[in-house]
Amino acid sequence: MTPDTPFVLSRVEPLPSNVVRRFFSCFFKPETLYKSFKVALVVGPILISINYFDVLIQGRVTWLCAAKIGLTFLVPFCVSGYATATTLMAQCCQED
Repeated sequence: MTPDTPFVLSRVEPLPSNVVRRFFSCFFKPETLYKSFKVALVVGPILISINYFDVLIQGRVTWLCAAKIGLTFLVPFCVSGYATATTLMAQCCQED
């Protein structure tokens, strides 16, 4: 690519709808949600203590900060759910 050539992103093909449906089916299984919830209960407070320790100690928690703290639990929940759902999908594909 020369300096004159514009950068062009290649087209990304959309996922087939059955893959998306299967992913969400695996994500919302009770065992996936339970595992993700447990991970969020362990990892969430660790992330909160790393990111908001000074604010909590000083007692300067605002509504915005409280909302961010609440959303902090969502990160490990989603990551664990994604990992579990994709693992379940891979296991289903191997069994077929």
